Amino acid sequence: MKKLLIFMCFAIAAGCIANGMSTSAPAVSTDDAVRLKELSVLPARQLFERGCGYQESGNADSALICFSILSNRYAVVSSADDKRLCALSLLRSGVLYYEQFNYAEAMYSFLDCQKICEDNGFEVVLADVYRAIGNIYSMNRDYERGIAFYEKSLRLAAKNNDNVLRLKALNNLVGACFFNGAGEEAGRYYAEMLKYPADDKLYHYDVLIDGGLLAAHSGDVEKAADSYRKAAEYAIANGMDVKKYGAAYSLLAMLYEKQGMADSVLYYLHLNEEAARKSTQNDLLTETLRNLSAIYRERGDLDKSLEYQSEYMELADSIFNQSEFNRLKNAEFFYELDRTNRVIDALNVEKRQKDMQISVQRYLLLGISAIVLVILVFTVVVCRQKKKLQDAYEALFSRNKENLENEKFYQKRLSELESGLADASKEQSAEQDNGARQQLSPQLYAKLRLAIIKALEQTDIICDPDFSVNRLAEIAGSNTSYVSRVINDVYGKNFRAVLTEYRIKESMQRLSDARYANFTIKAIAESVGYRSQSSFIAAFTKQTGMKPSVYQEMAVRCE
Repeated sequence: MKKLLIFMCFAIAAGCIANGMSTSAPAVSTDDAVRLKELSVLPARQLFERGCGYQESGNADSALICFSILSNRYAVVSSADDKRLCALSLLRSGVLYYEQFNYAEAMYSFLDCQKICEDNGFEVVLADVYRAIGNIYSMNRDYERGIAFYEKSLRLAAKNNDNVLRLKALNNLVGACFFNGAGEEAGRYYAEMLKYPADDKLYHYDVLIDGGLLAAHSGDVEKAADSYRKAAEYAIANGMDVKKYGAAYSLLAMLYEKQGMADSVLYYLHLNEEAARKSTQNDLLTETLRNLSAIYRERGDLDKSLEYQSEYMELADSIFNQSEFNRLKNAEFFYELDRTNRVIDALNVEKRQKDMQISVQRYLLLGISAIVLVILVFTVVVCRQKKKLQDAYEALFSRNKENLENEKFYQKRLSELESGLADASKEQSAEQDNGARQQLSPQLYAKLRLAIIKALEQTDIICDPDFSVNRLAEIAGSNTSYVSRVINDVYGKNFRAVLTEYRIKESMQRLSDARYANFTIKAIAESVGYRSQSSFIAAFTKQTGMKPSVYQEMAVRCE
């Protein structure tokens, strides 16, 4: 919806500028127009160096202006050197966005840079881009995707014998593999990292941190703690960024938390808190406040926990809002830059061409207005339909959830069966039922029915992908013929339909369970006995009226 509104505003504004009513002046200041015109005529090399100078001096906005103008020339430049500068401009733009926590814009810049590099064979730049994209995935805890891009970066760095980038990629791989639970892979990358020693502060710091991660993975708590402490001391002694020793303190806190050493956890978290406050590193402070709130809550100090929780929520909202503000500000800035460039270009067009252009653009404006109107009508219709669909999903979800909560019915059935079994032993001459009971005594029928229901209530049994009516008969101590008859008599359906119903109910429980929050739909399907994801989705949709992904989304929203 936001993109649609931006598009509408852009279309209307563009039409107004193009039409101009032949006399209206553009809403752009003369100083800005002169400055942009000056930058727009600079050669690619000078423009790139100007942007790098702004970046190194901390003037991110001016740097982004230079890099944007240069990268927008990609479609018209012809030399390989200019195209490479366009790619480097996108890479540096992405880094600037990343440092501002604007990960969406950073990803857009990196992906555009990746395409240019792949199209032109800029492997050295591409290796750096792959690593940058991997960082974004790792920041969002998608370590598998992060590892895939780090490995791409490593291969290109090795191919081009770039040891600086090779070490960066190896260090990233050690951390991503560790947090992804692949300790052996992390160890392999760490060993390779040691093969390329560098006389560099960051390298020595990374070796200490990564060594601590591997020691923690192997269970050597003392060695891991020693490595983390040395890393923190090294970072402080060498004047490194607060995030470096803050990371070491965070790892120490995490290590001691697993050991149940709450006092040590609090000690290092408070060190992080003090350092983050002094250096105004709000991202580090936010994570530290969240961890402090959790620790104090576990210790029963609710006042302290709530105090830290309150500050954490306030600061987290502040960071989010600032990031959102930066994103909107950048979007607006580039829109204004694009509009100003069109104004500057228009000033250089002869009057005859301008008049012809204005005439064409008037018709274009009418067309755009018509398109916008159609889009508006379409959007209203889509929004209404989406609302109706959402209401229907919510009703379906509530009904399915209510069905799950009524599992007491099955417990009651078990109780009735047990009492029925006792009554059956006293009434051996009871009248025979139809179907399965024609060849089974009441007592044997009741026992078999109870055995079947109890077996189907055990998730480890029904979630076995090899579970069959033969296996159920074996568990019940009977044969498949009797078992099938009893199932048809009790449930009014065949074994396969009953098994599907039980498995889908179990999958609904797991889709709503926080312990399975990181499971994909495929993993959920496999966990309840389905070998085929498509079969699971079809069965789930048929039974609940909604796809498992929609059900999972509704469950998360209702928490």
